[in-house]
Amino acid sequence: MNQGLHNIKVRVVFFSSFLMLVTALSGCHSKLDPFRDNHDGPGQGVNDGVVQTVGIAAAEPILTDPTQRRATSRNEAIIVADYEMIEVLKGLHYSDGSKVENRMNADPAFLASIYNLVDSSTVTKTEFTNDDGALVTIQLLHSQIRTVVGNVTDLKVINAI
Repeated sequence: MNQGLHNIKVRVVFFSSFLMLVTALSGCHSKLDPFRDNHDGPGQGVNDGVVQTVGIAAAEPILTDPTQRRATSRNEAIIVADYEMIEVLKGLHYSDGSKVENRMNADPAFLASIYNLVDSSTVTKTEFTNDDGALVTIQLLHSQIRTVVGNVTDLKVINAI
């Protein structure tokens, strides 16, 4: 396995665990369905023709400079949000019932276009915690997704553009 991809996966698992711990300790519920209309607050979801995901990352404790701590936690939160966006895209369905994930596994060129699509996502919100951790929200427009993925039924049902 590619070492860089392995490092990203390790970080994603760590930060996903951290996010679950923070959510559990805060007593709030998370939105598990990223395709829900999201008018009642932040989180993952589809709202007004966009798909949004959130990444969370802790600051590196060995760094002493607050700017470095914030920069690294922001970059890591973007990686987590990108990973979450890929997971959302994998779950989209075509009209024949197949998933985008199946096409990603079968077609390397399509997989590369999905990664490029996620790389083109827009950071819409960045928040920092008191300990310089970061929460980053990214989004993709439905039209951007349709350009790469094609016509998927999930986007039509939820919020057609």
